Amino acid sequence: MKDRKNTALSNDNQKRLQYLLSQYMGRRIKPEELSELQTMVNLSDDEVIDEHLHDIWMNDEYVAGNLNKRQEERIIGNIIKKTAHYSPAMSAIHILARVAAVILFGLLSLSIFYLYRANQRLSIYNNSEIVLNVGNGQEAEYILPDGTSVRLNAGSTLRHDNDFGENLRQVNFSGEAFFDVKQNEGNPFIVSTKHLNIEVVGTSFNIYAFDNGDLVEMTLLAGSVKAISRKNPNRYVVIKPNEKVICDVSTGALKVQETNAQYETAWLNGEIVFKSETLSKVLIKLERKYGVHFRYEGNPELLNDRFTGRISKDNNIGDAMKILTQHYSLKYEQKDGVFVLSSEINSNNF
Repeated sequence: MKDRKNTALSNDNQKRLQYLLSQYMGRRIKPEELSELQTMVNLSDDEVIDEHLHDIWMNDEYVAGNLNKRQEERIIGNIIKKTAHYSPAMSAIHILARVAAVILFGLLSLSIFYLYRANQRLSIYNNSEIVLNVGNGQEAEYILPDGTSVRLNAGSTLRHDNDFGENLRQVNFSGEAFFDVKQNEGNPFIVSTKHLNIEVVGTSFNIYAFDNGDLVEMTLLAGSVKAISRKNPNRYVVIKPNEKVICDVSTGALKVQETNAQYETAWLNGEIVFKSETLSKVLIKLERKYGVHFRYEGNPELLNDRFTGRISKDNNIGDAMKILTQHYSLKYEQKDGVFVLSSEINSNNF
C-alpha cells in the first residue's frame, strides 16, 4: 500500500467513511456530509477507497440482481485502472467523482461545489438519467463531462443521459442558467427546453426557461447560437452577441432583439433586475431568490402593475420587502414562515 497519507483512519472512522461513500453513490448524501466525505477521503489511501467502493458495489441490490461476477470484476478493475494514474497530490474526491453516477445538490445560496464526472462508462447505472435540482434560495455550478460549465440559478433543473458526450451532447433544462460551452466542432451542444431548443458549437449564453412561464429568453454573450422553436421546428433564428431571442410559448414565434448582456446576467453577481415586470412575477422571482413564500391579500388588480427596479446583492429579503411595500403602499407580516402582503395588515415592518 502506498504511503502517501500520514494519517490513518480509526475503525470507527473507516465505518463512517464507508457509510458516507454509500450515501454518495446512492444519491442520498447531504451537503454537510459531502464536506465531511471530502475530508475523510483526503486522509485515506486510494487503495482503501477502492476497497470501500468494491464493498459498496458488491452489497448493492441493484448490482447483485443485474451483474454477474465477471461483470463485477470488470467494473472494479476499470475503477482501479482508471484511478491508478492519479498523482499523489491529486484530491481523491476527484476519483470519487469519476465513478459516481449522480451528484445530489443541496447548496446554500452562494455556496457552490464543483463536481466532475469525467468517465461516465465507469458507472454501473448505465441507463440512469443524471438529474440536478437546485431549490429556491440556492445556486449551483456543475461541470459536464465534456468540460462545459453550467451555473444554475434558483428553482432550476438540469437533466442529461448518463452517456452524455459519447455520441451526443444534449441536456434538458428548466429554469435559469448560464452555459459556458466547451467547443467541439464535430459535436454540437444542444440545450432542450420545453418550448425552445438551443444549438451551439462552443459559446456562452444565458437562458431563462421556466416551464410555467409565458416566454423563454436566451441571451448570447459570445459566439453564435441557433435557436429552434419546438412548437414549429421550421422556425429558427441565428443570433449574435448582445442579442437575445424571445420565444412566445403559446405560438412558438421567435423574436430577436438587441439587449445588454450585463443586465441579462445580473443574477450571476447576486442581483435581481426587474424591467417593467408585473408584481406577480416580481414576487415569484423573490421566492426563488430568497427561498421564501408569499401570500397576497391586497387588491388583485395590483398584481398586474409593472415594476422596474434593482435588488442589489447586499440586500436581504427584509430590504426587498421594504422596497416593494414602500413602492406599492402595502404592509406585510410573517405568518408561519409566509410573507403576507396586504393593505390592511397592522404590524411593524422589519
